[in-house]
Amino acid sequence: MNTLRILVIATQCVLFSGCVGISGGPVSGKVLEEDSGKPIAGAIVVVRWFGVVGGMGHGGKVCYHVAATLSRNDGSYLVPEWYERENRYGWGMGHREYYVIAYKAGYGWPRQPSQDQEISLLTPFKGTVEERFKYFDSVISNTICSHHAEIGKHLYWPWMALYEEARSISVTVEHRKWTDRLRSDAQSRLVDQSKPTTVDEYGRIVNVDVLDSFKVEPLR
Repeated sequence: MNTLRILVIATQCVLFSGCVGISGGPVSGKVLEEDSGKPIAGAIVVVRWFGVVGGMGHGGKVCYHVAATLSRNDGSYLVPEWYERENRYGWGMGHREYYVIAYKAGYGWPRQPSQDQEISLLTPFKGTVEERFKYFDSVISNTICSHHAEIGKHLYWPWMALYEEARSISVTVEHRKWTDRLRSDAQSRLVDQSKPTTVDEYGRIVNVDVLDSFKVEPLR
């Protein structure tokens, strides 16, 4: 399913020996309802940055940063420019690009992806509860990024939003198990593997005291 918008960005800090770390952004746009074109306020917008590392024929695409924000009353959003002092992938990373995805409770993917790179479209969801839970899994698969905790922690609030919606529509025992798994997915974003960890019933590594590991600011 082509639900992501690919936006190519210029390679930064590759040709200049005095430049260290890695950076990206800013990214701005709007979240609109597909049919009416009305702005959608309070949508969670997740932006992931990708690059290709490795030699010719042996390279791989990696997600090296992720950030999330909320759309404003007019549907607009802004992910500020960011900078990390440590570039874990070396200077050989090329073909950098970023992907944008939007989520809001009660909405789903548009029937046709937006042709405007600055516009994210959503449409009211009309499927069954089971179909909604599969949609939650699709959102997770389309937002997951690096396992590095300082990066992955930015997915905690977006994924907790999935959990909150799932909890509000759960009916059966199976739904509740699915809901618990979504919460586990969210909490796994805060894992600091340098500290004591344990494994939950879904096989995911979690901290003994999750919220003491990596503090995350509320989405704005």
